[in-house]
Amino acid sequence: MEAPSESIKFFGADTHEWIGVILSDEAQKAQIEGTGGWGVRYKVAIMGHHPTDQTQVKDEEIQYATVVFGVTDGDGGGNMQTSSALREGTVVRGKFLDGSAKQMPEITGVYGKTSGTRFGKGRFEAKNGFGGKLQPGNLLGRDTTNETSSPPCVPRALPGSGDKTKKRETPKDALEAAGVDTTDNKAKVEDSKTPENNGLSAEEQKEFEEAAQAEKDLQQKQREAQLDNLTTEQLTARLDPTVTGASNPDVFNAARSAREEARAAGLSEDEVQRKVLIATVAASEIGAEEREEARQSLELI
Repeated sequence: MEAPSESIKFFGADTHEWIGVILSDEAQKAQIEGTGGWGVRYKVAIMGHHPTDQTQVKDEEIQYATVVFGVTDGDGGGNMQTSSALREGTVVRGKFLDGSAKQMPEITGVYGKTSGTRFGKGRFEAKNGFGGKLQPGNLLGRDTTNETSSPPCVPRALPGSGDKTKKRETPKDALEAAGVDTTDNKAKVEDSKTPENNGLSAEEQKEFEEAAQAEKDLQQKQREAQLDNLTTEQLTARLDPTVTGASNPDVFNAARSAREEARAAGLSEDEVQRKVLIATVAASEIGAEEREEARQSLELI
């Protein structure tokens, strides 16, 4: 590591706290894909601790920082859990658990982006967060701030719209598209219908489905990473015999993908079977949690 100059002052210089920037997805590929990582961790370039020059210490050589969740987030037990929403280029704050040794960093907070944030390519410059499978789409656009002045998909009042004397036009086209008869200036609901794809264009629907699948794949990989430290006996004990590939396509697809990836990586047959077991347990547990959430939602109706 490059030692910071005595004359340069930075946050945490006299303490064990720090500010840093999460490195690229490529630098922590094994962690993200669940092939060589565990827990919820990110590689973080720490200001004043790691050099700006990436040729001195490569991104791949920087240690991981573990995420510390809040008390309302849960730890995963009893179906109480929260996924991390941190992305590459996010500016985070943390501290070193091992004090002056500075080899065990943990992330305790995150700084939100604003409309004034400027992005760059340097190690310590903020990034927009898009990369890998996560790309901007037409539905939400390219939103890169954490400000609440312009929330996505929420219509804002237009200047002068508060004039109550103006007669409002009936949106006949929209009503007819929803199956409402507007003839003779009388709205009659006959065979009401839901707009195809919830009113989204084919391109927007495709982007929505791809984003949802990417989120699902990420959740699966994170769960697999959490299960990877269990023994085969412990994994087998967590299998739900009522959930099979035939009854739950997600379980079947997860097991098939795990088998294909393991064999493509040249793993032994025993290792292949273990990867399949981990993927099966992860998919079945995620499915069980989703069903429980749906049941609780129905009880609230």
